[in-house]
Amino acid sequence: MRAYEPTSPAQWSPRHRHSTTSTISARLHVPSSNGTTTAAAAQRTRRLSPIDRLPPELLIHIFRQLTDTSHLYACLFVSSLWCQCVVEFLWLKPHLSTQASLLSFLSVLKPGFNPNAPTSGVPDEAGELGLGSSEGPVNGRRKSREHVRMPAIVDAAAADLSSGKGKKKEWEEAVEPLFPYTRFVRRLNLAGVTEEMQDAHFMCLEACTRLERLTLNGCIHLTDASLSTVIAHMHQLVALDLTGVIDVTDATIQVVATTSKRLQGINLEGCKKITDVGIYAIANHCPLLRRIKLCELEFITGRSVSTLVTNCPLLIEIDLNLCVGVGVEAARDIWSKCFHLRELRLAQCTLIGDEGFPVPAKVALPGSSSNFSDGPSSNDRTLSRVTFAVLPPLLLFRPLVHLRQLDLMSLHITDDAVAGIIVNAPKLRNLVLAKCSHLTDRAVRSIAGLGRHLQFLHLGHATSITDESIVHLARTCVRLRYVDLACTHPPILFSFSF
Repeated sequence: MRAYEPTSPAQWSPRHRHSTTSTISARLHVPSSNGTTTAAAAQRTRRLSPIDRLPPELLIHIFRQLTDTSHLYACLFVSSLWCQCVVEFLWLKPHLSTQASLLSFLSVLKPGFNPNAPTSGVPDEAGELGLGSSEGPVNGRRKSREHVRMPAIVDAAAADLSSGKGKKKEWEEAVEPLFPYTRFVRRLNLAGVTEEMQDAHFMCLEACTRLERLTLNGCIHLTDASLSTVIAHMHQLVALDLTGVIDVTDATIQVVATTSKRLQGINLEGCKKITDVGIYAIANHCPLLRRIKLCELEFITGRSVSTLVTNCPLLIEIDLNLCVGVGVEAARDIWSKCFHLRELRLAQCTLIGDEGFPVPAKVALPGSSSNFSDGPSSNDRTLSRVTFAVLPPLLLFRPLVHLRQLDLMSLHITDDAVAGIIVNAPKLRNLVLAKCSHLTDRAVRSIAGLGRHLQFLHLGHATSITDESIVHLARTCVRLRYVDLACTHPPILFSFSF
């Protein structure tokens, strides 16, 4: 999905909405006719400026071309109109890489946030807001973190609170920011502050109800307690990355599925507590899903995967590496129902064999009926050596012409499966068949049928491959960039990368 881009000026927060001037305008210091600097003189000067007479839509289009954040930041202090047009670009995708930037960001989202007592919402005895007190330069306050003090009105509100005379509402109004920044945040990547991100910190994101992309890669301290609470407010979420969040369970996934029905991508790699229950929830509530990664989920089975590919026909990427409970039936459903598929990874799914892959369209087994009017030739019959004890051969009505990457490492497949794959995925670019020890030269000759489309091939530990088939491969696949033939026996005389 394309990144959100503002199309209209940002609105001031309710407290500043009806003001004719702002603290941003005061920074201009435009001299008046009598030598003094006044807001009225600044207003008159801006009215004479052609750039300020441009429609906001045109200004926003111009600012969208600026890629340097420092340039956008400088535009904040030109005029109130420029500030309104620029501020959303700075907050669209905040860059958080240090503990200081994280705490500063959270203090803006939740004024008064104290990392040592995150639920209190009031200042400490020294009148400080804690490590995350500064609202940051985007809020128009240039103050060092070592000397961040609240203004006098906030000090008074804090004194009333400590004496029991004040109200929480007064405190919140005293620290209200200039803009509703929580509405501007659309993309958030917390992979750079994984060690600092705790449940208490994550709860501050509850107000970011318009978030579209959330990356929590490696945030190992987060649990269902905060995840389910915060994500329950994110109805516009289209992409979620929970890679390595080891304590997440089906409870959070069910909240994601029922809340974010526009979800298009989810990464659950390493979330080993997730079971079929969570996958069923995604399958039943997220029909627009395009990408899903379920690496290392040992408790999911082929039944939930089959439901997923049936209910989500728009899938273009499926990653099931190390999903040891996924078997042949799920693999067959993927091939027969995901015709938009671009990337498929089934590495180390040891329950999947030849029966999980399609066969060439003209192949007919002896004694079995064919759905095609043209009978098989004698050459086609030589490909049908696999005995299907339970499942019939998988015949596809149309090939997967969009499939570009296929990873089948460590699968117990034979040359027949490779022949069927190449016929039904004729435009493969990346093919990984490492540790598929049953493959022979016939599989390599089938792979050579990809011709100019093939660019990456991994055949390491395929011990029955010889020089003859590799020479044929090199002559036909002229756009190969990488070939891995490690640990082949007898040893290949050459391995090349170009």
